[in-house]
Amino acid sequence: MKKLNLALALLLFSTVAAFAQSTPNPKAGAAGSEDTRNPIPAGENTYESIRMDIGTSFDADIVRESLLNLKGWIQPKGYDLALQHEKESPFAFHYAYDQTYAGLPIYQHGIKATVSKQGQLVNVLNTLEAEVTASAPEFRLEESQVKTHFEREYGTGMEGFEIKACYYVNGTELVPAFEVHYPYGESMWEEVLDGRDLTQYRRRDLGSFHHQLFMADTNGTALVFNPDPLTTSGNTYGATSDWQDNNDADNNSLNGERVRVTLQDIDYTGGIFRLVGPYVDLQDLESPTEPVVTTTDGVFDFTRSQSGFEDVMCYYHIDNYQRYLQSIGFNNLYASPLLVDPHGLSGQDNSHFVPSGTSSRLAFGEGCVDDAEDADVIVHEYGHALSFSAAPGTNSGTERLGLDEGIGDYIAASYSRSLSFNLWKNTFTWDGHNTCWDGRSASDPTAYPPNTFNIYVYGAIWASCLMEVFDQVGREASDRVFFQSLYSNYGSMTLTDAAKVVLDAELLVYGGANASIYQSVFCSRGILTGAACIVSRPDPNSLEPTWHLFPNPTSDQFTLQLEDYVPGTDYGYRVADLMGRVLVQGDLTSGPESLEAGNWGAGVYLVEIMADGQPVAQRKLVVRR
Repeated sequence: MKKLNLALALLLFSTVAAFAQSTPNPKAGAAGSEDTRNPIPAGENTYESIRMDIGTSFDADIVRESLLNLKGWIQPKGYDLALQHEKESPFAFHYAYDQTYAGLPIYQHGIKATVSKQGQLVNVLNTLEAEVTASAPEFRLEESQVKTHFEREYGTGMEGFEIKACYYVNGTELVPAFEVHYPYGESMWEEVLDGRDLTQYRRRDLGSFHHQLFMADTNGTALVFNPDPLTTSGNTYGATSDWQDNNDADNNSLNGERVRVTLQDIDYTGGIFRLVGPYVDLQDLESPTEPVVTTTDGVFDFTRSQSGFEDVMCYYHIDNYQRYLQSIGFNNLYASPLLVDPHGLSGQDNSHFVPSGTSSRLAFGEGCVDDAEDADVIVHEYGHALSFSAAPGTNSGTERLGLDEGIGDYIAASYSRSLSFNLWKNTFTWDGHNTCWDGRSASDPTAYPPNTFNIYVYGAIWASCLMEVFDQVGREASDRVFFQSLYSNYGSMTLTDAAKVVLDAELLVYGGANASIYQSVFCSRGILTGAACIVSRPDPNSLEPTWHLFPNPTSDQFTLQLEDYVPGTDYGYRVADLMGRVLVQGDLTSGPESLEAGNWGAGVYLVEIMADGQPVAQRKLVVRR
């Protein structure tokens, strides 16, 4: 989501009367806004650290039984758990279960478990309902009657229409209900209706806004911004008239920032090259009507005044990012063609991801700077799709919505910084930070909790924390932990929950080598507090300097660097194996030191910083082969 436009602001924070201005008219008296009833009691988090062995021959049924034993009140109160989905990540399995009554799910109530591949139940996040007694009146309506209601009231087409019987917690009452997903306008909407009289309990846009299987054939080439013309040129928006949008006008400066790239595995049929590949399927799905470009020679060279430029930007950056994901071990995060419309949202200055099963899509608007001209916008929106792929159906609740924005912002910042150090902190460098809108920052100092319910503020806090870790451990180590954590995300979680999930992910991926770095960052922002921060805060009277060890993990070289130190103190380092045998040592007083680990075996090593011959700090270094 790029920025909070009026329609979305009304959706999230206002009354139904205001909400109805840009949406179908809800029934009179409907509740209608996001999170009309927060399923998590105030002041409590959903996260629980478990660390319980369940055996190496586990499956979804065994995990379910373990959870029922763990939450012994579920079945005695008349409830049960039913598998919603299971996902495998590189280092764990992730199981989500609906809380059920009489065989039907209770809307947005359930539990999610992460189980390591060694059979340890690592953590659970839950939105279980314990307060309502399991008794509910009967349904009076059939699904066919609900469908007729939508056809009559909204005139919506039935393509993509889905309906599911469920129960809804309305205060202290458990009521029969229907959860309905349906297309409207250029997005996918959800309503929860009473199963007796169609009273509307909840209504929301499922899209996350920015502000067919085939055999791959061959490659093409294109000219693109990589990631955007300001980052690569070092200019700021409006530095001169050349470095601003000018209603999509071309000039030599902007054209000169295009670079030639390979469009991998694009479709070639009947003498025509099409921007359809194993991970991206460009289609004209939303208004305005703008057919996707094709060529007869595989060369897609366009300037930004031509619609084909946004087309190739979308194909290249999404395809490129998916290939990077697979290179670091993540092979099942949207590793199938994602529908993308480079010219959508009726030309508005916004973009969105619309979750709709195999019809899920990204679309990019065109107001002011065309959104698909900026790789930050493209990969941010792709971040929503990856988050949905890892943990489908969990993007609900104010902080969880903010977390998803932070997920997209982090992906954009990490990607941009991997291409150029210049201006990486400015999320949406070309599309924002200008007269169009303010953009956001991936180096935002705001502490948690913020004094606002704005989901973008929560997102900026989250992305900025992760980029602080990125700065110390490098892209690959930071990204691996980040993507591993996505599988454990759940509805209505807080940033505190998310931080604990990240620490669990770091333990799964790197055995705790960088745990202290994450703890220090999360504690400095107030996301983690109390006992979780004791090990992260050095004695203020000690001689420990601020120092960096990167990249960590490594397979060859790594660097030790002091940020500051006590004048007159001689600083050094030594690296030892877990048996205490010193492998290398030296001086750090005169500047950074790059060391070779290429001849060491794979494993964990201890890196110590010395002050006047005495150890003052220690971290684990992971060497991989």
